[in-house]
Order: sequence, then structure tokens, then C-alpha cells
Amino acid sequence: GVTPQGFFAGLTNQRGGFTPRRAPASRGEVVKEALRQGSVEAVERYLEGLDPTAFNPFNLLYGDAQRLRVAYARPSPGQLTWDDVPPGLHVLPNDVLDAPELPKVARARMLAEASVRRPWPELVTVLQHLLADHTLPSAESIPEPPADSHLSREQARPYQALCIHTPTYGTRSSAIVALAPGRVAHFLAADGPPCQQAFHDLLGLPSRE
Repeated sequence: GVTPQGFFAGLTNQRGGFTPRRAPASRGEVVKEALRQGSVEAVERYLEGLDPTAFNPFNLLYGDAQRLRVAYARPSPGQLTWDDVPPGLHVLPNDVLDAPELPKVARARMLAEASVRRPWPELVTVLQHLLADHTLPSAESIPEPPADSHLSREQARPYQALCIHTPTYGTRSSAIVALAPGRVAHFLAADGPPCQQAFHDLLGLPSRE
């Protein structure tokens, strides 16, 4: 999500290496609270008081046009850690920032890096195609699933597409957000798989606040 003042928060689930459980708290509440906090410093005060064992593992991206941070919540050592996201092109999968072992990270970077300095009308078209990309890597390039994973390497392969489709799991929506100091410059969203649903400009919609 993003606030009218240009503060962004987004969360990815951390699946590899940890067995999902019925956690007492929803990870979606972390995003809502981060947006309510409205600044990097306030979010980190909130995170300092958070018990990560109350949630299934997650990765939280938060910040504004001047500063972006990423936090990781893991059941061991039972605490949150966070760090700056340096300037440049980055990919946050269901793992740590720019996880080198995941083929989808390299695929996203390859599709985006030639276009990041294009004018917005051209860039947004590239990003829409990127988010709808179904390309699968070879099975040999898939990292061996963790010991506690229920997936084989071949079964994990569909999850390395940027737009995922499996009988039980898949991409449900997509968003493209561009921030400027103190405001949201662009906010487009597809309410469904981006390969099937068009992106709509949300900035012109009435506020729900």
C-alpha cells in the first residue's frame, strides 16, 4: 500500500526453509500498521516491539522517494532485522533482497534494467509486460528446495515465473507505484493476474480515508 504523502509499504511471504503454520497474527496487519506509522523511523519503532514468532516469516519493504528499507522476520533467532535498500535496481522475491539463487530475480532484473531510465509512458509498459511474464527457467537452475519443503525441484519450477499459475497458488494482483518527494507520482493496479487483467490508474479514485 501507499499513503497520499508518498510512504510505501509492501510485504512478501518467506516460504523457503520454513514450514508455514497457523500463526495467531496476520502478516497483512504489519503492512497496515507500517502505513499508519508513515515514516521509516516510526515503522522501525513499531518493528522493535513486534514479536516475529507471532507471524509466519515475511519480508517488509517500506520507505519513500528518499529512503527505502527492508525488514526480515524469521522464527529463528526470533527477532526482526532490517537494512537499507541501496540506490539502483533491486528485486524482493519471497526471500532476501536480490536473492542470487532464485532464477526469477535474474529474469526480472534482465527485463527491467534496459528500461529503467526510459520516460514513464515507455517504462510503465515494460513493467506491465514484466509482471505478466510466464517464462520458466530450466529445472536444473532451480535451487534444491529446503529439507522441510513439500515441493520437489520440478514442482518448485512454476513458482519461478514472474506471473505464477498453479492449481493451488498464483498471482492474484499486481501494482506499479512511482513515488516523488511527499507524494505518489503514479499508482496503477491490476485486480487479478496481470496477464489477464488490465492495469487501472488509481490516483483518480476517491480516497477511502
